[in-house]
Amino acid sequence: MQSNPVVVDGVLYATTPTMKVIALNAETGAEIWKFDPSGGSGPQTRFRHRGVTVTGDRVFVTYRNYLWALDKKSGKPILSFGNEGRIDLRENLDQPADRITISASTPVSIFEGMIIMCSTVPETLRGSPGHICAFDVNAA
Repeated sequence: MQSNPVVVDGVLYATTPTMKVIALNAETGAEIWKFDPSGGSGPQTRFRHRGVTVTGDRVFVTYRNYLWALDKKSGKPILSFGNEGRIDLRENLDQPADRITISASTPVSIFEGMIIMCSTVPETLRGSPGHICAFDVNAA
């Protein structure tokens, strides 16, 4: 597990080895909030992750097939982003979403209001496409 924490306005944002997203007071280490993108089920297998991206009032993190937008102050999903706070990265590709696997272990990049991201795909036949994707930071 390797993750680069991000410090913004005295708050440290990071992912943990158990794939949770945390916000800590950077000076004291006190927890401000914690978000579990697995919904409490925890990772079923080993996943790698490198951290979060913070921009404006949002914290972006990927978990398995999803890109999450969290409120920077509360750690709660921003329900107006995607579908109840997340975008399924398998959708709108050339294959049925339920038959492909995509994950992203690298924090997203932000450029001119767009989330730019790549993904990890299987290296087998009938694998999912490895497109570079872009989403509006405020995707609704």
